[in-house]
Amino acid sequence: QVLWQHQREQQHQEQQQALWQQQREQQQLAAGCVPTREPGQQAGLDLMGSLGTNWADSVLTVGSAGHWAGACNPCAFHHKGGCQSGRDCQFCHLCGPGEKRRRKKERRAICPSSVMRAW
Repeated sequence: QVLWQHQREQQHQEQQQALWQQQREQQQLAAGCVPTREPGQQAGLDLMGSLGTNWADSVLTVGSAGHWAGACNPCAFHHKGGCQSGRDCQFCHLCGPGEKRRRKKERRAICPSSVMRAW
């Protein structure tokens, strides 16, 4: 049974990594830009990767899958009283409360042509 559980965890980790990669590629194509990383963010990626899948299973939502690769969309409700979707939320619960605004500002600075403006 231990071997079966290990195989199941390994399969889950491989599926999670494939999902992260797919989400990152889709967002890069949609934005027409490559996301940039803040200084020290790579160290955070390395640390989180070393924690293993048990930590990820207990914290990540469906939408948080691409968080460490910078390929997630922050949940607008998580930091404002709570998200009702729980683990099935399509948006990231790991991003900080100001992350959505920071990313929008960054996109405008990097790719001003991709920002639609109201007339």
